[in-house]
Amino acid sequence: MTRFTVPPWLGGTLFLAGFLACLTVAARHRDERTAGAHQLLCAAGLMLFYRGARAAGSRWTTAAFTVATLSLALTAVLTWITAATAAHLPAPAVAALVTDTIHLGGAVHVVALGALTGGLATSGRPAPVFRALGVLAAVLACASIVSVVADPATPLLPAGGLLCMVWIIVFAATLLSRADATRHRPDPGGSPDDRPDLPRHPAVPL
Repeated sequence: MTRFTVPPWLGGTLFLAGFLACLTVAARHRDERTAGAHQLLCAAGLMLFYRGARAAGSRWTTAAFTVATLSLALTAVLTWITAATAAHLPAPAVAALVTDTIHLGGAVHVVALGALTGGLATSGRPAPVFRALGVLAAVLACASIVSVVADPATPLLPAGGLLCMVWIIVFAATLLSRADATRHRPDPGGSPDDRPDLPRHPAVPL
């Protein structure tokens, strides 16, 4: 039975599409329920990506992937809870929910995404230049943790997150091209008669 596999680049593309949709919703002050749906789309895309790319990862990247995915999913849930209960809760409670949602889907997620990108970039598979770009994106994303205590560092969140997502999509496409090249590589097997490069044993007289 053929096993259905999802190309990792498809997960990375869904991840990026959900992220850009979240930025659009935030910029236009759209409904929070829509933002929650887009955050879940991001989480689903990240899961699909790592399902196809986990062979290139390690325990470190798996832990970073788990935190990045769960933080997005929990952000979506908190977004929906805030939208549904904001009219019935006191202002301090609503403010606390909003702050937790922002930090969870912002700094926590982007830092974990940076750790995931850095782990994949240093796995030895990417080319040197591409590896350096991945490390740079990871450093920028991890530096966004400063935004929790310093508002001027807030632009690091979308910048670091976007760079990591673009790197992830290109990395996923690279994995796919390598998999296709391996799949279509001719089989070196065969009998010695078919392989002149293999030693032939003399016939044993009966």
